[in-house]
Formats: sequence, structure tokens, C-alpha cells
Amino acid sequence: MRNFFKNWNLFEICFLIGSLLALVLCFVFSADKNVFSFVASLIGVLSVITVAKGLVIAPFIDIVYNVLYAIISIFQGYYGELIIYTLIMIPISVMAIISWRKNRNKDNKDIVEVNTIGLKEYIYLALVTIVASVGF
Repeated sequence: MRNFFKNWNLFEICFLIGSLLALVLCFVFSADKNVFSFVASLIGVLSVITVAKGLVIAPFIDIVYNVLYAIISIFQGYYGELIIYTLIMIPISVMAIISWRKNRNKDNKDIVEVNTIGLKEYIYLALVTIVASVGF
């Protein structure tokens, strides 16, 4: 656990703890005590924060969250969400694992190198977004 927080500053640790604590308080004081949704929410927050930190473990956590959210979507009848999380988000997380493992920081193997997106990549992104939106 100490290695996990090795490159975190105090603000980031407090932000993570505060976010998780907010979820715990919402769960404690809510009328609906759905433990499965609560656990998925905790994993979701951890996923978002680890992605923001650029940690290599983030896409693995994200896959767990995506699977849990897809299960919740089935039971709630959110079939659009189910399609998004199973057909789009999980494959994106798998591609992220491959990409992130190839682009690890030379100094710290638990963090990925940051890249800036060029004009060519913005154009590809726009085209893929249009095709995916129309297809969906």
C-alpha cells in the first residue's frame, strides 16, 4: 500500500480520502442500502482518481468498475448504459492497458509518460466520434 501512494502529494491523498468518505456518508444516510452499487461507486472513484494520476493500474481498476456498472445497468434496465460499458468502455480499458504498459515513465514504472495530442490526432478523434455517435 505504501508503494501505491509513493508519488501522491498530500492534496491528492486528502482528495481520495474525502471522495471515498463522501460516498460512505451518502450510503450511511441514504434510504436505499444497495451494497453492490456502493462498492461499485467506491471502485469508480478510485478508478477516476488513478486515471487522473496516470497510474498503470488505473485501467485494471476501470475494467472492474465497468463490469460492476454493466451489472447494475442490467438490473436497473439501463440498456444504453449496458451497451456503452460493455461494447465501448471495456475495450477502451483493454486498449489502455496495452498502451499504458508500452509508455511507462522511465523513472517510475508505475506512471505513464504524458503525451500531447497533435492536430492529426484531433482529426482522427473527431472522425471516430462522429462515426461512433451515428453508429450508436
